[in-house]
Amino acid sequence: MARIESHIIGMKKGLEADVILELVDGRWAAVGIKLSDLKVMEKNVDKLHAFKEKVCGNPLSQVREPEFMAFIVGRGDIAYRRDDGILVLPIATLGA
Repeated sequence: MARIESHIIGMKKGLEADVILELVDGRWAAVGIKLSDLKVMEKNVDKLHAFKEKVCGNPLSQVREPEFMAFIVGRGDIAYRRDDGILVLPIATLGA
């Protein structure tokens, strides 16, 4: 079984990921947390994309692209993938 580490990150300058999930093999995901699916607005999505670009944009850092980017939301009925590839996951759909 792989060990999963999570890091809570809050950044300034328009970069934001609330949680980073990281596997020991280097795979990772950036996750934002919002109260409702209605709070997943373009400005929040742009901040998540900007975070990815900051982390992966330097070729010397040798950081691979995230496996996925997502928003976990407190309110919402269905999980879905936005046109830009970001997942919107209501917490109730994640199971026990």
